[in-house]
Amino acid sequence: MCVSGNMNLLNRVVTRIESLPHESKVRAGLGLVLASSFLFSLSNMFVKQITEFFSPFTVAFWRGWVGLMIILVFIRFDLRRVRGRNIKMLVLRGILGTLSLSAFFTSIHYTTLSNSVGLFNTYPLWTALVGMLFFRERWRNVYLLALLCSAGGVWLIVRPDLGRAGMGEVLGLSSAFIVGWIINIVRSLRKTDSVFSIVFYFTAFTSIITLFPAGTREITLSISAWPGLFLVGFLMTIGQLLMTGGYTFCSATGGGIVSLLGLPFTLLLSTLFLGERFDAFIGAGTLLIFLSGFLIVFSRKNARIEKLKG
Repeated sequence: MCVSGNMNLLNRVVTRIESLPHESKVRAGLGLVLASSFLFSLSNMFVKQITEFFSPFTVAFWRGWVGLMIILVFIRFDLRRVRGRNIKMLVLRGILGTLSLSAFFTSIHYTTLSNSVGLFNTYPLWTALVGMLFFRERWRNVYLLALLCSAGGVWLIVRPDLGRAGMGEVLGLSSAFIVGWIINIVRSLRKTDSVFSIVFYFTAFTSIITLFPAGTREITLSISAWPGLFLVGFLMTIGQLLMTGGYTFCSATGGGIVSLLGLPFTLLLSTLFLGERFDAFIGAGTLLIFLSGFLIVFSRKNARIEKLKG
C-alpha cells in the first residue's frame, strides 16, 4: 500500500506538471532532477553504512529486487507492458547495469564515499568518448579540455604517487566507464522501448545476477536489516523515476547540469554524517571532474543550437 500510494502520488505530480505553462514546466522538471540527485546522494550514504555489515552484492540484490517490485506495482503486474521490442539491447543494458551497480557499491565499500562518487562522476566524459567511437557521435574540441580536467581530477583524488590508488578507486572509475556505455545504449533504446521496459530489465537482471555472488545464506541473514536495504532500493528507484520524469519536462542540457549537483550533495553528506574529511587535493579534483561534466553537457547544447541554425 505504501509503495502504491507513492506511485499514485508520483502520477499526480507528473499530471500536475503537464498542466503548467511551458516555463513553469521546465522549472518543475529541473526540480525533479534536483530532487533525484539528492535522493541518489542520500542512498549512497546508506550504502556506505550498510556495506560495513553486508557484501556490496547483497546490497545490489536488494536494490534490484525492491526496484523490480516497485516497477511491477507501477505497471500493475502486467508484464506485457515491459516486454519491450529490442530484446537484445534491453538484456545488454540489464547486464551492464548490474555490473556497473555492483562495481560502484564495491567501490563505496573499499574507499571513502567522496572518493568513489567523485571518480564515478567522470561518466559524462566516458559517455561522450564511447558515443564518438561506437555510436557515430561527432568529436568536439571541448572534449579535449574535458578529458584533461577529468584526468587531472582523477589524479588529484587518487594520488598514485602516494599509493592511494586501491581497488575502490579502480572500481569507481570502472563503474563510470560502464555507465558511459549504458547511457549510449539507453539513448538508442528510447527510440524503440519505454522507460519502464528499460528499468524493468535492469532491476530484473540485477536481482538475478547478484544473487549468485551474494549467496542465499547472506541474503537470508540480511533480512534482519531489511529497513535499511529496502530504503536504499526505494530511494534509488524513486530517484530514477524522478530523473526520468524530470528529463521529460526540461532539456537534456539543463537536466545534465543540475544532476551534477549530486556530487557536492554527496560531499556534504559524507562530511556531516560519515565523518569523512577531504583535503584540498580531493576538493580540487572533485571540482575539476565537475567542470569536465559541465563542459561536456554544455557542449551538447551548443551543438544543438548550431544544428538548428544550420
